[in-house]
Amino acid sequence: MPSIVDIFISSISSASGCCKDVETSFKSLKKGLNNKEKSKLDDKDIKLIVETMYEETRKYPELNKLWGKYTDILKYNDKKVRHLIVKMLVEKDAEKNKVCPHRVLELLFENEKMVKMVDEKNIFLQAALQVKQLCPDHLCYLGGDNKQGKEFRKLLGNDIENKYGFFNSTTSEKSSRCIEAVLIDVGISRSRLHKIDDCDIVLNFKEFKRIHSNVDLDAVQEGHLEIVYNHSRPILDRDTCNYETLIKNYKKGRVKKEIFLDNLYDMMLDVEKRKELLDHLKKSINKFFSTFNRLKFNGNCDYGVIPNEITALYTADSYPSMKIKQRFGESYFKYEDSSLFRICDPKKCYQPCDKSSHHSWDGKACEIIGHLRERSENREFQTLYMDIKLSIKDRHEEITYINIFFPGSGLESEFISFNLEKIGNTHTSSTIVDFFFSIKEYHIICYNDVKMIKKFKEIFTDVFRHDRGTNFPCTKIIGLVKRLNSLVKATGEECSIPRHFPRTWKDAYYKNESNDNSQNNDSEEEEVQSDDETSITKQQRTHIRKMSKNMEFRNLCYLTTGYDYDESESEPYSFWHRKPLRSQQRQEMLTRLVAIYEIAVSINNAMSKEPEFRGHNMPILSARVGNS
Repeated sequence: MPSIVDIFISSISSASGCCKDVETSFKSLKKGLNNKEKSKLDDKDIKLIVETMYEETRKYPELNKLWGKYTDILKYNDKKVRHLIVKMLVEKDAEKNKVCPHRVLELLFENEKMVKMVDEKNIFLQAALQVKQLCPDHLCYLGGDNKQGKEFRKLLGNDIENKYGFFNSTTSEKSSRCIEAVLIDVGISRSRLHKIDDCDIVLNFKEFKRIHSNVDLDAVQEGHLEIVYNHSRPILDRDTCNYETLIKNYKKGRVKKEIFLDNLYDMMLDVEKRKELLDHLKKSINKFFSTFNRLKFNGNCDYGVIPNEITALYTADSYPSMKIKQRFGESYFKYEDSSLFRICDPKKCYQPCDKSSHHSWDGKACEIIGHLRERSENREFQTLYMDIKLSIKDRHEEITYINIFFPGSGLESEFISFNLEKIGNTHTSSTIVDFFFSIKEYHIICYNDVKMIKKFKEIFTDVFRHDRGTNFPCTKIIGLVKRLNSLVKATGEECSIPRHFPRTWKDAYYKNESNDNSQNNDSEEEEVQSDDETSITKQQRTHIRKMSKNMEFRNLCYLTTGYDYDESESEPYSFWHRKPLRSQQRQEMLTRLVAIYEIAVSINNAMSKEPEFRGHNMPILSARVGNS
């Protein structure tokens, strides 16, 4: 008697590319697996299903639209399936000049782990020719995040620049010739490939060129040397803010009024969506409709400049907010509450911060970097705290602010904020980034080192370039999330978190937005008991380990300091390209850095009490914790 997998394979093989029949087969298989007790697909079954589906899609391109569905059967995120798709199916087809299904290529380039496995250039070339808006997020890892990967990206980039140089041109005729040259190398006629516009193909190649060399040849030729590097990263439409979601979240009290209005105005700059947005606004929040409807737009509207008609709608508030109720404890973290200011006057510390947070010209930035370079050479500081602020403008993501904090210890506490947009010189911006990641024997402490470095790699590709080797960055970068994870694992099967943070651990690990009492929500907050009990169950231990791997900043702040953190200026609706920043935004920049300092002090104190880290004067800096 044939198994349900055999029946499934037979049915899709005999469907002759009929999407409806193949989809019915998937639904039948899913139903069969759910109906049979303990019935599950083994590795052999999954391999057979993926291989068969791939072969059928090659024969019948209409089946491409089914890829991305039925993830519980096709298991794209399984390690063995990823290897099967990249190395055994796509790579072999690309080497033999066969057409790879375009939807499979699209899924491949959306998955960082799959992208790292690609070491056949024709895979990228086929994807660039067939996939509209090829996912740019992981191109900097093409071929692997190692020496071999860097060499592969270098060779591919050189090939593209030497063979298809006219992709730099805006002339459609020259671009068409480049595409023909790529098709000859791939060994497939364009009629056999999934058809996308020439301009979409050119954009795919230009994005890889940005990863490879990041030099705007047009800017060089025209003499605009201050903008020779492209320090932005294109994002897909699905990753941009959606006005319906924004309005829904505002009505639920998840977005404060100022942030909501700034983002709404920013979305109104998109001419194609303006009428649609106004119609939706009229139906959903009519009180703002008349103001937005009366706005006069011209072609010179500057991103981030909010008109007076909008700012007049703001409600007076401070940072941290006096209106938004805390999720944790009784108060928000303020920089004045820091232990640092027991020996430092917060007013003296804050004034320079506010003054220096708006460098309007790159000469000042170069002067500051030169001064810091001298001090680093004289070993006047060994640890600094870093935070970055991101902006999305015209479907491109940028790092707008690089914020640095030097705590006391001989130096007066200092806060330096580099506004990269106001600096306006991409060479200077690269110099700033290069300096901070080239200081040997020094430490940068940040919230999440993995995510922060990923952003720098994606955006400052000229600094994190392939020829710098795997030892760059040279600076030791310490992520607080990773150090928390090290602390959790240090005691083996035991868990020391309740012992180190007896008053806060329960809320920090178990309280989240679903039971949060927000600004516009009158529902009663779920009560979570917090006591000094330090013995925990096995399930609690497992939960703590799981949550520690990627703990939210406000949870981490409450766990370690006892204060909630006001995230009302933070992602996903942060508006850091605003000109000028609101006073609450400037306050948040300083507050976050001082909070990072306080969290680091607290985690360091906890680590120093563990036997594993004894003998280390500052275990958060010097303890060997690997990739934990």
